[in-house]
Amino acid sequence: MSVDVFGRQLHPLKGIVRGPPGQGFRLTPEGHFDIENKRLCQVAYPQEFQDAVNLNYLQDVLQTETTAMQRKLVNLRTDMMTMLANLKSELSEKLQNQLADWDMTHSLTLRHAELIHALDVKANGHHV
Repeated sequence: MSVDVFGRQLHPLKGIVRGPPGQGFRLTPEGHFDIENKRLCQVAYPQEFQDAVNLNYLQDVLQTETTAMQRKLVNLRTDMMTMLANLKSELSEKLQNQLADWDMTHSLTLRHAELIHALDVKANGHHV
């Protein structure tokens, strides 16, 4: 059996090119790689949607997403606090207006009662 410059064995009868002997891997019945609990090292960042990812890439993505979510939450909290402050201001203003209207209505009611009483006194000629 001969070996090429890359260490691959050439099988003279079948034309099969094999790599140098090594640990290799097995396939599961489902066609998945079984590397017998060994680490898969030097995995690059994914290029395609279905590519495997390494721990560094996963941590980068999680950090980026976490930071973005924190920013969104801070902005949402700021917006909510602004909305609550505006609502408090509007409600306070409306309450003050309602109280002023009530005071005016109360004063007018008392004044009307006094006028009606004065008219009754004049109409009847005596104090009721």
